[in-house]
Order: sequence, then structure tokens, then C-alpha cells
Amino acid sequence: MRRDIFERFSVDDWIKLVNINKAIVSELQLDKVLILILKNALSSIHAENGSLMLVDSDLSSNTMSIVASVGIPDKVIHNIKIKFGEGISGKVAKTGKSILIKDIEKHSEFKKKNNSDRYSTKSCISVPLIYKNKVFGVFNINNKKYNTDFTEKDLEFSTILAHQAAIAIQNAKLYSQVKKDKIKLEELNFELEESLLALSDYTEELFTFHEFTRDIFNSVLSYMDISMLSDELCSLFTRIERINADKVIIDLKSSGILSSYDKNKKIILDNDSKELFLRISEYCQDNEESIRIPFEEKRFELFEKDVLDKFSTLLCVPLAGKDGNLGSIIIARDKESKTLFDEKTRNLMSIFSLQVSTAFSLVIALNEIMKKRMVENELKVAAKIQKMFMPKQSPLVPGLDIAYINIPTYDVGGDYIDFLWHNENRFGIAVGDVSGKGVPAALIMALTKSIVKSNVPLIYNPKELLDKINYELLTEIEGSRFVTMVFGYYDWDDRLLTIGKAGHNPPLIINKDKNVTSVNPQGLFLGMFRDCILREEKFTLNKDDVVVFYTDGITDAENLEGDQYGINRFIEFLKKHRDLKSSEIVKLLIEDVEIFSENTEQKDDITLVVSKAVDFFDREFLIPSRKSEINSLHNYIMKVISLKGFDSDEVKFKIRLIIDEIISNAVEHGNKLDNEKKIVISHKVIDNKLFLNVEDNGKGFNWQESIKKEPENNIRSDRGRGIIILRELCESFKYNNIGNIAKLVISLSEDNKLA
Repeated sequence: MRRDIFERFSVDDWIKLVNINKAIVSELQLDKVLILILKNALSSIHAENGSLMLVDSDLSSNTMSIVASVGIPDKVIHNIKIKFGEGISGKVAKTGKSILIKDIEKHSEFKKKNNSDRYSTKSCISVPLIYKNKVFGVFNINNKKYNTDFTEKDLEFSTILAHQAAIAIQNAKLYSQVKKDKIKLEELNFELEESLLALSDYTEELFTFHEFTRDIFNSVLSYMDISMLSDELCSLFTRIERINADKVIIDLKSSGILSSYDKNKKIILDNDSKELFLRISEYCQDNEESIRIPFEEKRFELFEKDVLDKFSTLLCVPLAGKDGNLGSIIIARDKESKTLFDEKTRNLMSIFSLQVSTAFSLVIALNEIMKKRMVENELKVAAKIQKMFMPKQSPLVPGLDIAYINIPTYDVGGDYIDFLWHNENRFGIAVGDVSGKGVPAALIMALTKSIVKSNVPLIYNPKELLDKINYELLTEIEGSRFVTMVFGYYDWDDRLLTIGKAGHNPPLIINKDKNVTSVNPQGLFLGMFRDCILREEKFTLNKDDVVVFYTDGITDAENLEGDQYGINRFIEFLKKHRDLKSSEIVKLLIEDVEIFSENTEQKDDITLVVSKAVDFFDREFLIPSRKSEINSLHNYIMKVISLKGFDSDEVKFKIRLIIDEIISNAVEHGNKLDNEKKIVISHKVIDNKLFLNVEDNGKGFNWQESIKKEPENNIRSDRGRGIIILRELCESFKYNNIGNIAKLVISLSEDNKLA
């Protein structure tokens, strides 16, 4: 939506649109939705009559029929069929573009004689109804009242209303189809009764979810204060029959807010209950998993006794925001309740939590935007958006050591980095640069990331991917904005690198002999031309080859004399330092650019991705000290050993147990849950053995002494149990003298240790 719309529309205009939207989305009967749309449109724009036309079900006919009208005689609209390209409505349907005609009699293309048998049309607005980029109808408004002409503002208002109407119509169609399907299912014979009951259950949950979502976003419109919104949502949860909770607590750790309700009444928690709920909430957020008590596998014994002293059952689900945890929702039933929360309730609450997270994120974002009117504050908000869309860490790719950095100009820029998997064997690297700076560039960057992320799993090669990105950007960005990008797919199992480029700086490949290849396949920048004339090039990397993706913030950096850092200096630096690790190359290059620039103001974003082909089977790297890294490390190790043919389910399961235990020990006991610390991983694969070292940043412990203190069959501590599990699964397991480096030797041959 263009910014100038906000300037032309008054607060009353926006209130009208919001009220119209609330009215039409709350109605699910298609015929009523259509009439609501027309009446509200005519009332808001002060027009005499109007109609809604929908494309006929026989799509091959390319015709439309009038399905609803206000102020038009029935005999006029009866059996009318409009072909695509025929008349005003037909042209709008064919082109997908709106038309405003102030005087039809003076219009060269559409001038026609008024027939006494037909109603008289003097002026009109005709707007396409579009869903999923396809025209499915046309919205017509005729004859401005009071002898006035339709304006561009009327057209903009109608266009926005048409977007809302398109969604409401599709929802109503979907609802109608659901009702028809339900009626058909209810007519089936007795043998399908159990399936019908299950479907009825699902339908009830669907409508519960629909009503809950509607109520949540009505609350957002009513409560812009996040504390009041939290209280309102607590109250809302107590009223959901499918949940049937006696107590509801929302802990918004990110905002320092704790709301608590008991049977639809706000309460103040006693200190013991508050401390218990906060402990449960913190565990739920830190581990990014829901908690259900009682739980069949006794996973939450840490809290179970305290919970069951006060309640019969409890459920806690995390609230995840885009840039981290927002908090959690806890529901509980009093001890008198005989019904426990089950997995079905947990799944339903997990779905609800997504809507709650979105509502809180929306209010938080709106409050931030409302408070930050000055340009500097707006830039800080956009910087958060940009940082949120940047990778959080370097990815783990077999045989490829990756390091990156992004330094935006001022507070925010338009550079873009992403790492994505097409499938298990094909890994993607994207680097882009949006024209311009500040908030608009950051928003286009965020849009570009969304398009890339949604298409990478579907498109196999860089050229087709860049073509798809260009097509979608053409429909979304306006004016002189454009995006340059380089995208590479790396097939790690055979080290094949395929690169496509759209108007971006050519990537550089430096081999072990310090020969430099500039990868420069043909391609225009994205978002301005329908055909970017793209090509791609393929390279097979050898061990120790270095691949560099970058933006012109590096080569265009200037010193006090106005001289640029330049491509030649850049290449000479890379040749000199190519033997270092990727992270070291990145660090030293930024230092070299800063020394060259002599503290002059940075004029462009600096983005750099350095990838180095390394040994598959003998490697060392860092990972964050978080349990969430267990999955990625396990997937990485399995990819590596699969190159040696060790990929059986038994080996996969054993490796999973070992990594889960050893990383959990390092995170919890070694690094004491300090997310700022790192874990050093090193591995070797020799013959049928995996040699794995895991080093934490803790003070260590006397692991042999801890085993001697109590019998192996009575180890009660988490670490004691973990050591016994690891000793059982590994061919060899021990710690160093300090006790902060675990050294494991794991047999990759199938054995009976898990039997």
C-alpha cells in the first residue's frame, strides 16, 4: 500500500474501512456477505447503485454473472452474461486493473445509448476482485449522488474495500463448502458414524479456533495497551469450553507483565503460586517446549509434586515472537476436577498460542511505531526488523566452513543474507542489496527474504529461483527501487557449486594456488524488468578453495582522500589470507577496511560471506550453548558419516542419544545455561569409528569420582545417569583432567548395544 494513501484518507475513512471489514468478516453466509459489501460501499462513497459479478463456475467460458446488486432492477440483471474483455466489467476482469469513468457519454471506448428498459449509468467505478493473483469477479459502483463526480480517493477506497471483499467472499465460499460437505457426510450410512463423530469434533475445534481468532483480534483493536490486552486474553481463555480451565496465567517475560485469572475473575497470586508458575514458565521458554502435568513419561518430575499439591492438572505452552520468546500461557484445573489435560488439549493450546503470539507481537510493534515518529527512531525500529531477518549464526554444512558479517549504514540498511536448505544434499547461500537506504530498503529486504524462503524448497536451480523472485518483486515494489542478488546452490556431497547472479558483484573463488576466478554469469537486477536475462555457472570446489560473496560496501569504502578500497586491494587481501579459517578472514578483512577508511563515515552497507571447502571427516567448529543445537548437530554428523556408508537406523538412533546427552551436559552442567558461552566441537572419522570431542567453557568436574560415590544402578544425578548412558553407548568415553572436554569414540558398525 502506497504511503500517500495514509495522507489522503482521514481517520474517519480508516474507521469506516475497519468497521466494514469487521462487518463482512463476521458474516459467513455468501449472499449476506455480498449485500453487506455493496450496501457499505454505496453508503461510504455516496453512490446510487452497484453490483457484484463473479466468474462463472465453468472457467473455460470466461464469462461473469451478476450475483448481487443494490438499486438495480431485477429484470435488468436477469440472465446477464459478461465475457472477459467485453464492456467495462469485462475489460477490468481481463486486465485485472480498476477503471474510473466520470462521464460514460464522453468516453470514447464505452459510450453507449441508455435504453429505457435498462437503468441509466452516467459514471462508474469498476474494481477487480482478486484472490491468489487471479481475478474471480468485478465490483461495480455507479452514479455518484448529489450531481458530483467520482474521485481518485473514491477509487482508492473501493480498491481497498475490494481487497477486503475478496477475502470475505472466499471465506464465505469456504464456509459454504464446509457446510455442504458436512451435510453430505451426515447423510452417509451408519458404518461411517465414528468418522462423522471425529469430523464433528474437528469442525467444532475449527469453529472454536475461528471464534477465538476473531475475539483475539477484536481485543487487539480495543486494547492497544499490552497489559490490558494480556488481562483480556486471560479472561477469554477461561470462557473457552473446549479448554475448560479454572485458572489462566499469561507470563509476558519480554514485557515484564504477569496476568492471572480464576474463573473469569482477575486475581493476585500468592507468593508460592507465583514462584511456581514463573519457574514453569521459565523452563517452558528456555527449552521451547510445552509442559503437561501429569505426564505419562514423568519428564517433569521437577515440578510435578508442587503442581499436584495445588491442582489436578496443568498445561504450559510457550509464546514465540519473531525475535525470541515473548512468554508463555499456563492453564490449570482445580484439584476437584476429575478430567486431566490430554495431548488433544495441548495441541489445541499450541495452535491458540500462535494467534496469541501474533496478537502480542502486533500490539508491541504498533506501540513501537506509534512512539517513534522521528526519523532516527524509525531507523532503529527498521534496524530491529533487519536484524530479525538476518541469520542468527553460521550454518553447519559438511565440508564447508562458513562465516559472515553484516554492518548496515547508519542504523539500518538494505543488504540481505540468508542460508537455506533446498533438500538434505543441496544448500543455498543468498546475498542481496536493495537500492537505497533506511526504512524502505529494510522493508524491501524483509519482503525479498520472505520470497526467497518460500521458493527455495520448491526450485532446484539458481536461475529459475531468481526469475521467480523477480516476478514476485515486480508486483510488490514500485518506483525506482530494485534488488541485486547472487544466489548459489552447493551440493555438499560432491562439492558442486552452482551460482546465478542478478546485477550483483561477482563472487570470487580463490584456489590453493591463489588463482582467483570472478564468477560473473549474465543477469539484470530484480524488480524492474520482466525478463532479467539470467544465466548460471557451475564449479566443482576442491579442498581449501575459498568462495566469497560480498556487497559493494567493501569495494566502495573510501578514505579521507576519496580513494576507494577497490576490487584489486580486496583480491590481494584474499590471496594473502586464504589459508586462514573463514571467521578469521572475515575479522581481518573488516579491520583492513576500517584501517584504510581512516574512520571516515561508512557510506554503504557492508556484507560479506566467506565459505571455505574443508575436510569432511576431520574438522573443528563452534556452536551456541543451547539445547536447540542438538538437532542441527545430529543432522550434520549423520550427513558426514553417511559419506562413509554409515546411515542405518540403528546408527542414527545411537548417534542421536549420544549427542542429546553430551550436548545437554555441556549446556546445563558445563556452561550453566549461559547462552553467551560456546561449545567447541571437533570430530574425525577413521575407518568405522567416529572420534568426537565436546568442549564446554565451564570449570569442569571430577567425573571419575562422581561415578565412585554411588553404585551404577542407583545413580540419581542427571550427570551421573548421563555418564553411564555414554559409557554404555560409546566404545570409549572419558573427560580430560579438568573435566570440561568429553572425548568419545563411537563405533559406526551396527551392534547390539541398543538391544
